[in-house]
Amino acid sequence: MRVIVTRPDHSARRTAARLETLGHQPVFLPLTRVEHNLEIAREALSEPHSALVVTSAEAVRALGELGHEIRPRLSTQIYAVGEATGEAARTLGFTDIRCGDGTGHDLVERIAQDVGETFSLLYLAGNPRSPDLEDGLHARDIACKSIEIYRMVKVGYRTEIIEPLLTRPAADAVLLYSRHNAALFFELVQPFAASIEHLQVICLSKNVATAVPEKFHPAIFVAETPDEDALFAFLSP
Repeated sequence: MRVIVTRPDHSARRTAARLETLGHQPVFLPLTRVEHNLEIAREALSEPHSALVVTSAEAVRALGELGHEIRPRLSTQIYAVGEATGEAARTLGFTDIRCGDGTGHDLVERIAQDVGETFSLLYLAGNPRSPDLEDGLHARDIACKSIEIYRMVKVGYRTEIIEPLLTRPAADAVLLYSRHNAALFFELVQPFAASIEHLQVICLSKNVATAVPEKFHPAIFVAETPDEDALFAFLSP
């Protein structure tokens, strides 16, 4: 299958390698690029906190760019939205990692288990992001300070680049990892909507699927769990 990969370049390459191993043809179409703000990350870590919270491996990558400066922080307790983000934190060197089941709601529940122990959270966030974590913590009166240490910047494409990627030959599926990601994709391909009517729209969650235009609703597939293995389960061998 020809599978459109919409993740930022560094993540897209890992996904593409997995797709090729499974016999699929990845089609690179990164919709965003990442900008880390290391000065804000440094300032954030100087804020009083008893634990860190991350909802994306991108936040962990930003911390990794601090080099030796992050080493004294690696014993700090860190809550990760899911196993993939937790593994990124582990690879960086964090030793006390507590993972949710893949969504902001799930992570709130995991944090709530320790609320007596964890009294001051520092959320190392990105922009844009889902409000689920912050809203959930606020509803439970769990103190959390959010600081944006990276942002996703839209990548622009010329029309003459997009059409052949989608149609020559026709793409079979697109992998969508966030609501923002989905909105950008359908904004970009809108002029070619008639040419991609049979495209499988594979979404990481129900929340991601809410950004898919109604015309494509019959083609939506939602992963059973919010991870890449569950996305790949919809791809024909």
